[in-house]
Amino acid sequence: MQKFLRASIIEVHPEVGIGYPADSISRTLLETMALMATSATDVMIHAQDLGIAFEDNAPVLQQLNLEVQTNEFVALLGSSGCGKSTLLRMIAGLATPTEGTLTVQYPEDESAQQSEQGFVFQDPTLLPWRTVEDNIRLPLELRGASREDQREAVQRSLELIGLAATDGTKYPRMLSGGMRMRVSLARALVMQPRLLLLDEPFAALDDIMRQQLNEDLLQIWQQHPCTALFVTHNVAEAVFLSQRVMVMSHHPGTIVETIEIPFSYPRSPELRSDPEFARMVGEVATCLRNTVS
Repeated sequence: MQKFLRASIIEVHPEVGIGYPADSISRTLLETMALMATSATDVMIHAQDLGIAFEDNAPVLQQLNLEVQTNEFVALLGSSGCGKSTLLRMIAGLATPTEGTLTVQYPEDESAQQSEQGFVFQDPTLLPWRTVEDNIRLPLELRGASREDQREAVQRSLELIGLAATDGTKYPRMLSGGMRMRVSLARALVMQPRLLLLDEPFAALDDIMRQQLNEDLLQIWQQHPCTALFVTHNVAEAVFLSQRVMVMSHHPGTIVETIEIPFSYPRSPELRSDPEFARMVGEVATCLRNTVS
């Protein structure tokens, strides 16, 4: 049975309209038993009737339910503005739901160097005054790691994303868009996160570079398993990367369909020309079109 190091639980009570840590609120015995049952499985992320509204009270997400297993690769697919990024931010703890329950449980690990989560944003968000190496080492500095541990971890991350040691001394302005995104990915991976959240990281790249980084990302994920949640509005990308594609409605956002992807790993570039791949892309694309029709 999977053991857990920590559970981050947010429960929102409509009668007060405020989210509190769940352990500060008295639960019924049934609710507690249900939570324990969830914790005893390999589910890392569990959301029930999740919703969020901003200042104008218009719901961005509403009655959203999902479960993501430990070390599973899941794609969140939806049209622009459906709340994909907002959902990712709530899972990361950067936004607070206004209704429902969200639980993120991190599995116990013997490595003290592992972080709970890494986040790759749409923009590389590199610090322009820091070199590639110094950008990658930033999470380690904030964690208080020794200089030797930082050096070794940065070197591992550079090798993992396919950058040469000489690239480590360059500044972001000297890099192509694809290389900057590789550095952003390396920074997220340097602490070996248990949960990797990716918010359309390759959306601004040309198709050839996007495909190459998709392949690199899968290779990294297979070498260093973690739970990965990948936001995209690119159907072929979602099918190529993930074990399951969760399709979201337009507005307010909720998950309307979960589609199992039948292909085993590792996935070669040739998969994209397979007739079964084309069929899966067509099935997912039809489901996505139905959410905006």
